[in-house]
Amino acid sequence: MPNLTHQFSILVLILVALSSCPAQANGTPSEEQSVLRPFRTGSCGGYSPDCYLLSGKIELAHRYVGANVHFSLLPMVFWWGGGSIKVYPGGAVHRRVISLRPYLFFGSSGSKDRYVGSALPGGGIGADIHVGASKKVIIQPSVSTTHFYAVGDSRSPSLPISGSLSVMRGF
Repeated sequence: MPNLTHQFSILVLILVALSSCPAQANGTPSEEQSVLRPFRTGSCGGYSPDCYLLSGKIELAHRYVGANVHFSLLPMVFWWGGGSIKVYPGGAVHRRVISLRPYLFFGSSGSKDRYVGSALPGGGIGADIHVGASKKVIIQPSVSTTHFYAVGDSRSPSLPISGSLSVMRGF
């Protein structure tokens, strides 16, 4: 467990460094409002608490906190899903057609077929990258530290670093 704690501490330090640019976050209120786009829907792929396999994703994000759920696109064959809580500790960095807003998250994903279930809890860092003139398109790369648990297996493999990528539309 100390190794996982050490890796998570490094991720937190990277997030703090990314978000400690308030001098660059001199966005106007209209820029700030366009970045916040609180309701988002889309899809994601990865092996992370923020997104598991290929999933649909729904998210609500306010100025400092957010939450999302992701769910299986093939529930009749194999069910998976999960959710995470996000914290946006710093301001956003705005440019003409791109804005960057880093976040810290913690959550869990899991899967279940007829016989076996599994869980993938953890946390990490990511960023909302709003692109285009309207900044309605949101790309969310994330990197996380995780541990894989299979139900009934005490020797489940550990995957300390994982990640995901989401593509969403903000409303």
